[in-house]
Amino acid sequence: MVTFVPHAALAALLGEAVIQMEAPTVGALIEEIARRVPPADWAQARRVTLLLNGRNVHQLQGMRTPLRDGDQLWMIVPSGGG
Repeated sequence: MVTFVPHAALAALLGEAVIQMEAPTVGALIEEIARRVPPADWAQARRVTLLLNGRNVHQLQGMRTPLRDGDQLWMIVPSGGG
């Protein structure tokens, strides 16, 4: 099982702050999550950074990154300021 932690707005849409699920890759997991929310809400919710066990998935294999039992995938909303 993979632990998926959505950002707060997506968690509110999903009704869960933490989701345990099976998926072979990051992309497959994200596709499953996208099916659980209305398309208009997903358009806003998907603008995130994905961290797998603390590492940006773009530094790994992107959406093709394989998932293993015990992995944690977090959705983080980028922020900036000055």
